[in-house]
Amino acid sequence: MSFTKRGATLLAAVAMSVGILTTIPTAATATPAQCPGPANFFGIDPDGELFVQQHNAPQTGSPDWTEKSYIGTGWLEDKYALAAPGGNIYLINYETGGMYQYRWNGRAWDFFGRSLYATVGSGFDQYVPNGDGSRITIDQQGRIYAVDAAGNLRLYVRSTSPTGGTWTPDTVNGKVIGTGWDTFDRVIATGDGILYGVTDTGELLRYKYDFTHNSWATTERTIGEGWNHYDNIYSAGGETLYALSQDTGNLYWYSYDADTGTWQNNAQPRLADTGWDTPARVLVDPGACHS
Repeated sequence: MSFTKRGATLLAAVAMSVGILTTIPTAATATPAQCPGPANFFGIDPDGELFVQQHNAPQTGSPDWTEKSYIGTGWLEDKYALAAPGGNIYLINYETGGMYQYRWNGRAWDFFGRSLYATVGSGFDQYVPNGDGSRITIDQQGRIYAVDAAGNLRLYVRSTSPTGGTWTPDTVNGKVIGTGWDTFDRVIATGDGILYGVTDTGELLRYKYDFTHNSWATTERTIGEGWNHYDNIYSAGGETLYALSQDTGNLYWYSYDADTGTWQNNAQPRLADTGWDTPARVLVDPGACHS
């Protein structure tokens, strides 16, 4: 991927061109998310090759990247991949419905016993119809949220272990924690129990689930408009977003501070990188940052 530093004038022009309108109070200043290290990006090329590349500045969005390294093949056909914290990747075969866990340790793939993967579930093809994964997402704690055909928002929580772990008893079949979520074109987990939904008109709505009380602490808080201009939106956790414009290949960075209700960089998109129209799919580690 190439990268170029841009000035404030160009950033303002970029914001107008992508049409993102985020409303922020002028009296408050956004607090940056905490990102102790780089954010892992996994890309799947059209031929199914998988690469990993690190964004060294997920806290600021500056265009500082490592070179990409290819680490696997066969990751595309009949498959949908989701990144989880700690180098974990869940691979859903949307022909059979099976879900498999892989773990990249930064140097090689870990073994689950004697295998390079663990079989962790079935029936997950319902959440990726025809390979569309816009309504299944993973938060910075590794929880999986998925919208079924009836619009129910289902929660899956998995313990971790060297052999793959197990689903918690109350979520093994997908605990319903919300309804009507099929009204969103896209659902993105952006933090610990925090979900963003993008409507067909481009509104960006924020929700927060309280796992202590098993209820919603925040619902339907509008924090932006015009987000339907982007083809894909990813999160590195801590309410840090990366938004992809497929036409240009530009990858834009945003970061929201819920305490002040403001966006960093004066609510303007920051160009983090270019050339991201090349991969067929992109995955981002959702546990790189926290707020």
